[in-house]
Amino acid sequence: MPLYILKPVVWNSNGYLKPAGEKFRSGYPKQNGFGHEEWNAAPHWEYVEDGQRWRCFHTEPPKEDRTPEFAGDVVVLMIASFRGGQYVVGVAGNATCLVDNLPERRRLAKLLGTSRVERANEAWAVGQVRKAFGDDRETFMEKWNREAPWGPSWRCPADSFLWLDRPVLLHPEKIRGKSRLVTMYSSSQTIERHQAQSILMSIVNSGYQHQALDRIGMICAADVSEVDDDIDAIRRRSRRALGPTSKQQLVDARRGQGRFRRDLERHWSGCAVTGCTLNEVLRASHIRPWRSSTDEERLDAANGLLLVANLDALFDCGRISFADDGQLLLSPVLTEVHLAQLGITRHSRLSRPLNAAARGYLASHRKLYSYQD
Repeated sequence: MPLYILKPVVWNSNGYLKPAGEKFRSGYPKQNGFGHEEWNAAPHWEYVEDGQRWRCFHTEPPKEDRTPEFAGDVVVLMIASFRGGQYVVGVAGNATCLVDNLPERRRLAKLLGTSRVERANEAWAVGQVRKAFGDDRETFMEKWNREAPWGPSWRCPADSFLWLDRPVLLHPEKIRGKSRLVTMYSSSQTIERHQAQSILMSIVNSGYQHQALDRIGMICAADVSEVDDDIDAIRRRSRRALGPTSKQQLVDARRGQGRFRRDLERHWSGCAVTGCTLNEVLRASHIRPWRSSTDEERLDAANGLLLVANLDALFDCGRISFADDGQLLLSPVLTEVHLAQLGITRHSRLSRPLNAAARGYLASHRKLYSYQD
């Protein structure tokens, strides 16, 4: 399962092509008048090696660095604060942190030209930078040349990198249930898969359509290892906290089996949308994500839908949801071609009315994936 990191970066009004001269409140940017991440969208950060297109980018080191054990399997969601709001500005999938690999960073800095005179000139042209160095270009250049390898601190496949030309405003309470996400440049926050999916859906719902967004969405899709991790967590709970019968019920529910599935089969008599009764392709899907549910909710049939595998996958990653009246809700990323390939229509709906509890669970699903009520 990937590691999902929420990472603050500086705000930049030049599209992250070069330093913009913003007024920074703290840290390296305040001291020096610019941040290395202000070049994250610049073309020179991309290169080709051994037939593979790569993209480098910069953030300050993650505060709690677990990245070495997740090399090539990190999803970095970069956010910036501006006028009281928090915006997602870039996302990278299958990323590798290079913070502790100075030889590789030096090699990439040379390859990418991050220390070249034109880069230094772009920084020096900013009034905030000249002010920070007392208009002493020689002192600035000494520091610039000394810190040039700092530039490329991450690498990912170029087709798994998305930088937004229109930053997307986030709603922290929908993502983490709090009024603010992490803000300090020197800090970071590990988040859950469904929280990363919520941020991706905010991008999708703002109108973005991009191949990298689809690829990163696939990375964030549920996988077997996540189910196994959740089952291991259940089994590690003490007998006092959870008896053996309850443990087995929860394990079965996480696998989409046992009492939870039987309750859904009795209620829906087949797929809740298509009516398909072929057991091998039916999935017992939780409406409120497993990680966000209590033990009681994990076993509550009102918190479940019986869906064919393709609809289950779409529902799990937020590409579809349902209104209180059962009407299918579609993410803007799904085109008419997709719908035809999947065998569903915009008029599809749940086959039975929802009770109050199920409507409550679906409201939380719509909120999580930024569907408008």
